[in-house]
Amino acid sequence: MPHSPHRHKQKHAHHPISHPVAHRKPKRKAAIILALIGAPIGFFIAYISSNESMGWMITGLALGALAGYLFGHNIDKAVEKK
Repeated sequence: MPHSPHRHKQKHAHHPISHPVAHRKPKRKAAIILALIGAPIGFFIAYISSNESMGWMITGLALGALAGYLFGHNIDKAVEKK
């Protein structure tokens, strides 16, 4: 019977329950390692160039760590794109 009311009902598609995937933050391994390497290098350069001035050595330490972190951060972003 082609005009039967049961023939024209929409069938419900079965959709499996999908659980939300926890978004993990990418590891910032290179950024941390290069910041830890850059800090002593900046400290050493400031130590040599400032004749043991404590203010410049602390500034060199901070700038070396910042430069290492930024360089490592760019490496992490480049690896993440692949």
